[in-house]
Amino acid sequence: MRIRVSKKGILTLLLRHLMAGLEEKDLWENPKNISRNLLLRWGWRKGRKDILIIVPVFNEANNILEVIDNIIRNVSQADFLVVDDGSTDKTRKVLEKHNVPYLFHAANLGYGAAVQTGLKYAVSKGYPVISLMDGDGQHHSKELLPMIEKMKKENLDLIIGSRFMTFWKTVYSVPLPRKLGMIFFSIIASILTNTKIKDTSSGFQVFNLRTAALLQKIYPSDFPDAEIIILLNLLSFKTKEIPVKMIAREKGKSMITFFRSLYYPFMMFVSIMVVLIKVFILKHQVKNV
Repeated sequence: MRIRVSKKGILTLLLRHLMAGLEEKDLWENPKNISRNLLLRWGWRKGRKDILIIVPVFNEANNILEVIDNIIRNVSQADFLVVDDGSTDKTRKVLEKHNVPYLFHAANLGYGAAVQTGLKYAVSKGYPVISLMDGDGQHHSKELLPMIEKMKKENLDLIIGSRFMTFWKTVYSVPLPRKLGMIFFSIIASILTNTKIKDTSSGFQVFNLRTAALLQKIYPSDFPDAEIIILLNLLSFKTKEIPVKMIAREKGKSMITFFRSLYYPFMMFVSIMVVLIKVFILKHQVKNV
């Protein structure tokens, strides 16, 4: 008795075998493997859109579906990708159950590492516009299109959605040590970059492919806030803040705990010193990005 196997079937089995042998570390460090993993998990996505929204999450099972639903309703012209940074709750099960495109880390590597994973994927697929949004519901996806329009109109490299440019639009509480640190480093960042920056820790950002190509290589794993803004400005990237509406999270716990907020000012100071060193190293490389 003969068993016929099509060429397509052989190819599918071969791809599955190759994917089964990939280590978790390789999946997030190698963007080619990441995109291949996505193709096998969710099928071939025809008609890639021009915008990719990256949503880093850690233990956001109670919030992530609402965030994704808002993105679909308000920014239908965008693709989205959730990056699960080693969640210990049911985040991944929720994503799988509802067929939400995602990548995951086998262990918790930090917010910056999750962003870097998303950036590697975005660059590998050549998205012209990339956005970062938190997975806890604090960022309003309806604010995203005006940010993108502003970036394109003024030919900017980075747009920052600021909570503090118009305080009345914000219902947002920040622990006192972190708030003091944010004010201090807002002043420092403004002095170093000769640009007025009020919100140095906003995770609501939009940037172009050129910026993403650089950040995928150097994005800090922890406390990336002011460091990235200062770095890009000193490297002559065009950045701008615009006011957006944000609200405090209603469910779950923040990735920034009270104890982390206590040493936030110290770590931010160290990161700014590091970025000044990085500028000297990277300045001659930016022309080739």
